[in-house]
Amino acid sequence: MELDEQSEVDQSERVEKDRQETDERQENHEDDNEGEISTVAAENIRIGARAKTTGHNKEGKISDLGEKLCGPKQAKLSQYPQHNYGLKKRSFNSKWFESFPWLEYSISKDAAFCFSCRMFGKNVKHDTFVSTGLTNWKKALDLFREHEKAPAHKASMLSWHSFKSNAAHGTVIEQLHSANESEIKDRREYLTRIVAVTQFLAKQNIPFRGHEEGSSSHNQGNFLECLNLLKQFDPFLQSYSARSNSTYLSPASQNEIIESCAEEVTANIVREVKEAGMFSVMADEARDGNTEQLAICVRYVAESVVKECLLAMKTLKNLMQNALLLL
Repeated sequence: MELDEQSEVDQSERVEKDRQETDERQENHEDDNEGEISTVAAENIRIGARAKTTGHNKEGKISDLGEKLCGPKQAKLSQYPQHNYGLKKRSFNSKWFESFPWLEYSISKDAAFCFSCRMFGKNVKHDTFVSTGLTNWKKALDLFREHEKAPAHKASMLSWHSFKSNAAHGTVIEQLHSANESEIKDRREYLTRIVAVTQFLAKQNIPFRGHEEGSSSHNQGNFLECLNLLKQFDPFLQSYSARSNSTYLSPASQNEIIESCAEEVTANIVREVKEAGMFSVMADEARDGNTEQLAICVRYVAESVVKECLLAMKTLKNLMQNALLLL
């Protein structure tokens, strides 16, 4: 009986020991799997990081080089990667940027590129300075000078300078347009003052011209004298110099401005007469020497105010013409 109980205890201990060994093996296997997974994950992260540092973006362009608006990316490092050339080690030299302003350096590729050819060059896709970059530091200076002499590089440099000029000052068309706008604005300012003087003299029934309007005259007439007076206090007239063919100060120009003002006044009178609906016409003759003139006026009510306005002065040749005008 005691032997049977002892054998059962021994058997249970063996089963428990076998179970513990099985659990330990499973735990070790899981740890190994976790280690493998961690290793694979770390390798994937390292590969991803390496892919990010290759210097290419989604479009296949090298990301650490300059753009059109920013200009060439001239990275100046304390020390560049060195390469063996025989018994000597050579690397890129930042002093080359001073001699070759078009030169740029890619840190990710450890190579030199030509900014103007990359951005503005035509038919230069297979050029080393555009595609892969120059890495032969032993012959770098000779290759830089040779590249500068290439017609394609010279054309790209002209395009680059033109681009910078347009970005700073606008295109030739834009510059001409801007100059025209400024000139138009100045002429309008100038004409505003001439029209103001014309309106003042017409309102006050003051004659415009004098007997002698030359530059040496002491009295050039009311129109020119008013402008000269205004010029003493107006900074714009003091700085503005009208072209010789567009001063608008001649008698013919004065008459045109007067006629334009008269047309505006007449148009305003006609508008008020139409709005009034009822009006009367008044006419009277006046003789100036041998010339017979007929003054035509209208009388109407506008905004509760009775107005009498002169519409025109007509030269008459005979009595029949007087009657026809009145009809």
